[in-house]
Amino acid sequence: MNNINVCYENLVNFVEKEKVFFNSLPISDSWDAIQWNTKEWLFHRGSDHHINFNLYKFKTRVFDSQMPKEFGDFTKALAIYLYRSKKVGFMAIRNYVIACRQLSVVLKNRNEVSPVQLTKWHFDQVIDDLKENKFKKIYEAAANLKVVADLLDKLYITPLAINYINCEKNNHYYHDYKCLSELNSEDDRIGKEKLPSYEAMVAYAICTNKPINNDEKILLRTIDLLIAMGQRANEVTYIPYDCWVEIEKKDENGKIILDTKKKPIKDVGIRYYAEKKFESRVHWLAEQDVQFAYRAVNDLKVLTEEVRKVAKFQEQYNRMWKYDKDEIISDVRLLQYLGFQNTYNLSLYLKRNNIPIHSIDKKIKHPINNSGKRICQHYYLAGDIENLFFKKYESNIILKDNNKVILRVGDLLSIKFEGAFRFKRKANTFRVVPCKLTLEDINAALGSGSKTESIFERRGLKEADGSKIKITSHQPRHWRNTLYELAGMSNINQALALGRQLIDQNTVYKHLTVKETTQVHKDFITFNSVAEKINFLRTGIRDKTIIGDLTDTYHKLKQSQGLV
Repeated sequence: MNNINVCYENLVNFVEKEKVFFNSLPISDSWDAIQWNTKEWLFHRGSDHHINFNLYKFKTRVFDSQMPKEFGDFTKALAIYLYRSKKVGFMAIRNYVIACRQLSVVLKNRNEVSPVQLTKWHFDQVIDDLKENKFKKIYEAAANLKVVADLLDKLYITPLAINYINCEKNNHYYHDYKCLSELNSEDDRIGKEKLPSYEAMVAYAICTNKPINNDEKILLRTIDLLIAMGQRANEVTYIPYDCWVEIEKKDENGKIILDTKKKPIKDVGIRYYAEKKFESRVHWLAEQDVQFAYRAVNDLKVLTEEVRKVAKFQEQYNRMWKYDKDEIISDVRLLQYLGFQNTYNLSLYLKRNNIPIHSIDKKIKHPINNSGKRICQHYYLAGDIENLFFKKYESNIILKDNNKVILRVGDLLSIKFEGAFRFKRKANTFRVVPCKLTLEDINAALGSGSKTESIFERRGLKEADGSKIKITSHQPRHWRNTLYELAGMSNINQALALGRQLIDQNTVYKHLTVKETTQVHKDFITFNSVAEKINFLRTGIRDKTIIGDLTDTYHKLKQSQGLV
């Protein structure tokens, strides 16, 4: 048992130490703020960069939002400590902070204010409260509480060690292993809900080969890369402009390998930034994916030329456009940049955003839709318009590493003008606001967004049963991994191709029937002689149905000898 005075001293020392590191961060918020904006020091690809330090709100209870200061200081110190020592990301830190906010509710319910007063009972009570409120991710919540408890024990902040153990069962489907004999039908594809249907893939092929306009084409070519690479959607949206990589293959003597036409054989890949750790990597393309991916990359470079010029201008001069700030600009000219249907709608938008009218020309009038009414021509200061959009939209910095800028909007392959994908409101596109494609853009296009018309609805395409086609941005990754497994690719090569750090994650993405899983093994063990087995292996290597180093070596030798 620890002396309680020592525990308080350990708590104070812990908080003061982390405060020193906090003060070295590029953050404008104070230590005592109830919310921190982490955008400048804790990179996150999502749109929300805030961590809150108010009380957690259980549905059945109402409290004031203020966390007790002593416990709030500990929570903030924990967040900084984990960032500094464990190098964990934004979402992990926010989850641990939420665990502390949940604990603070239990403490405050007992008129307690300090982490020194925490016991194992408090942690168990949080889980009970979450279950009472029908919280779904109980296992994850308990895992986060364990991180907090382990830190308290490590720093000797409580008189008695908490020794918290996560006893909750993980109900996620990929933890429920079933052996082949327990599966009902050999035609049931395991986890088939994670794969797009055949009809959905055919429908997508129709869409991507006949875009309705260039804006939709930008969206479709980005999704093409998602399908060709099998990467995470946030990795595809961060592909840089100079992404295409070609390396000539060489033999063991360093000599370039030529094909039968005396042309160098090349490995082709696409450079991207991994979502986890944000490292620059190259995804090497399978031979059959090269042309599909090349079309996507080439089209995107052409389609985004205009928006890229705007982005580069803004990045170079830190200005929105070429007009001087004191220059007077008419509403008619503004329509070219802000894309409203008419000057009346434009004037309403500017009025809502408190942009003053510089002057009015009553001699010039413009129609309002087809109502017969007309509106006088308005003039505005270019500087007022520029200030509005520079305040309204975030920095053009997309990716940073230790305060070093890695990517800006103009450096990305897939970019658009704000509003370009409002296909039902074509006029409302801000041609002075370049921005990156988002995960939400992709999901909405594929039918997973509830508010936006999908590419399939736009063309009246549906599933076989007449239902709406819905593909999530992550399903192509499952589909790609299943193809790799069916082709016989090794677990290591699957993990490398899909940018995984843990090989055991492959099993979550394989969706094979029992028949498909066992067919190759059945084929191999039902031979009548050794000669038949050898013939089976030879055929598999020649036809590339067996994949591995031996097959690669065989075909490289054929290429080097000009036998392909």
